[in-house]
Amino acid sequence: IAAGATLAANAGTTHAITMSGFSDNNYNLTVNNAGTLTITKANLTATVNNQSRAYGYANPSLTLADVTFTGFRNGQNHSVIDAGTVDVAAGATMTAGAGTTHAINLNGFSDNNYTLTVNNAGALTITKAAISLQVQNTSRAYGDANGGFNLLGVTGLRNGENAAVLDSITYDAPTATAAANAGTVHNIAANLTDDNYYLTGTTGTLAITKRDITATVQDDTKHYGDANPGWTWQDVTWNNLANGENGGVINNLVIGSAATRTSNAGTTHAITINSFNDNNYNLTGFTAGTLTVDKRPITAVIANKDRKPSEQNPALTLRDARFTGLVNGDTASSIDTVYLSYARGSGSDASPGSTHAINLEINDNNYVLASYTPGVLTVGSQQLQPGINVVMARPEVSTSTGHSIFVRDSSLRRIEMGEIDSPQAAAFYADASVGPYQFDPFAGKDRGMFDVVEPSYEPLNSVVYISDMDQVARRMTRR
Repeated sequence: IAAGATLAANAGTTHAITMSGFSDNNYNLTVNNAGTLTITKANLTATVNNQSRAYGYANPSLTLADVTFTGFRNGQNHSVIDAGTVDVAAGATMTAGAGTTHAINLNGFSDNNYTLTVNNAGALTITKAAISLQVQNTSRAYGDANGGFNLLGVTGLRNGENAAVLDSITYDAPTATAAANAGTVHNIAANLTDDNYYLTGTTGTLAITKRDITATVQDDTKHYGDANPGWTWQDVTWNNLANGENGGVINNLVIGSAATRTSNAGTTHAITINSFNDNNYNLTGFTAGTLTVDKRPITAVIANKDRKPSEQNPALTLRDARFTGLVNGDTASSIDTVYLSYARGSGSDASPGSTHAINLEINDNNYVLASYTPGVLTVGSQQLQPGINVVMARPEVSTSTGHSIFVRDSSLRRIEMGEIDSPQAAAFYADASVGPYQFDPFAGKDRGMFDVVEPSYEPLNSVVYISDMDQVARRMTRR
């Protein structure tokens, strides 16, 4: 074959095929006609590579490089092909929906050295386009559900579209639970459902603010003279607390009243919330409670009295009532009205040896008598009885060094010296340092026997000494 018929000889060329060097013993070559080698086109197969693009974008610019060829010779590739285009089907417009596929064909193939025997079309797949959302920053109160999100804008929409084409968008702030504390800020997340778009990101925040609440302070009472009760959150009705909480979660709460220990009974005073501070709640207002000051209960013990049958009942004074429960430095004289009275039947005609109750009533703005122990009036006999009739010692004359003391019988008649068998003991000398109302008539003196010498009186077994007409100081038993 002629030397020009190399591997690179183009198709369509012909090359001589000659016989040379003929030699034979028996034959003689008279005619030697040359043959011809014709180079034909090689066979190629082509498979167009599959492609994809996002919704709303232009189709990619495809070339023969986007085709996989099989059958090239001499190390050649698509670059030697004389003609051919790779074309996407006409339906693959920018508005073609995501998820659709469109044929990619190899068209107009032409080459001097190759014949295309197989032509496999490719496919262009339309994918979803990426977008991002801009959500308006917002806030909600502690304990509320998330919500009220507003879309400000969308980045990445194609074909002049706007947010109205998006099938569905939902919003949430996953970390912003109902228990998320006020003052915290949480990122807003979105979920997109759409045929042509997918979501790559969302901007926007949800801030948690304090929850507005109101309160009603419960009414209360106290007694005159008492300190105000120690009010707590349990003495308040709270409105609009969240998450099943009660007032015990409040960080700082002070409830008080202007009422004092000296506030009079019958007065009312506001119970107010004086201090409120909490991380999650804001107190926007409250209804004050009312503290009513009630009268203070007191008790009393009434002193006993005695008299002779023919005498009038002894006069009753404040000193005959010993009160328990008075406060604020009050005394019996502080009480508006104290009424001591003898029971009916205790008049001058009462039988000797009879006893009669001494009763008490009071009327006061700040006190009420809860109970009392009545006194007992004893109507004595005409004859002194041991341990019943008393002889009282009472200051008569005050001196610079002491008091002269005279002995009296139970009718307050002063017993004269001549009536006592020991005249020098009829008057006693009391130590002035002890005081005029607490003294010992026998201090440093003889405690000897005293006998009343009137024939109608019997000797006494005991002598009671008092520092005042109305108050017994002590009883001293005679030896």
